[in-house]
This record gives sequence, structure tokens and C-alpha cells, in this order.
Amino acid sequence: MRNLLFAVVVVVGCGSSTDGGGAGGAATRSDIDNSCAQSCAAQKKCSSTVDETTCINKCKNDTATYGDKVRADYVALINSCVTTASCDKLAQCDDTAKASISPTAVVQAFCDDLLKKHAECRWPDSNKARCLENFKVFADSAIDSARTCLTKACQDYGSCVLSTLGVKL
Repeated sequence: MRNLLFAVVVVVGCGSSTDGGGAGGAATRSDIDNSCAQSCAAQKKCSSTVDETTCINKCKNDTATYGDKVRADYVALINSCVTTASCDKLAQCDDTAKASISPTAVVQAFCDDLLKKHAECRWPDSNKARCLENFKVFADSAIDSARTCLTKACQDYGSCVLSTLGVKL
């Protein structure tokens, strides 16, 4: 079973809190570690072939670069799902959590600026809905850091955004 925590795929393409807790606030490393433990416990309950310790360590390693850059409310929604979902619905918890949140004002402004950069660089994909969907899981503080990448040259800004957010290329 795939690791449930943060199956984030970013294609460069509701509140305003930026310091934890509310919509837009960042998850802490402790939040992420707890979510890994909850996810792996649920997976172990559903399959005797899951080694919980290995699962937790893999989850922590997989989320090391971006885990504390995602929204705390998103992590809380994943946690809620994995603790209550039936085994056949467990793999859908990330999608369910993602569908339950809306882009913050910071993400909306970032997407506006990103699409302007796309136009400036003649990037063919300028879909605002896709941008909002891809970036809404990230904390406002992480998005603010990624915004600085938009001043870079056309060939550099996309990889800068992804690396700033800790997403592997």
C-alpha cells in the first residue's frame, strides 16, 4: 500500500495565518512524525505484511524535505481520515484531505504571479485552477519563500519553486 502521507505532485503550472494552527499555517515536524505514525498504524491494522517501524521511517524520510512546508490543517485532515477510514478507503485519505481545503489568499496571489511569470516566459501551461490545486496544500510561509523564485530567469524559476517547497524534481 502506498504511503498515504502527502502524495503531493506539483506541476509548476480559509484564512491567512502563517504561523501554524489555522488555514495556511505550517505543520510542525512533530505533526508530520505523528501523522506518519498514525498512517502506518492504520496500514498495519489493514495488512499484516506492513512493518510499522519500516513504514514510519520511510514516511519520515519521504517527508523530510517538504513535510513542514505543508499546511497544518491539511495534516490534521489526513490524520482524521486515517484513524477512521475503513481499509478499502485508507488510500484515499490524501485526496479526501486535499479536497477539503481551499487555497488561501497567499496561494491565490502566488498563482496570479506565477501565471504572469509563465506568460512572460512563454510557458504553454497557464491554468490557474491547476496552480491553485497543486499549491493549496503548502503553508503560506512556504509559498512566500517560493515567491522569491519568480524573480529568477525563465530557465531557473520553476526548479527554484519546487526546490524551495522541497518537492523532488
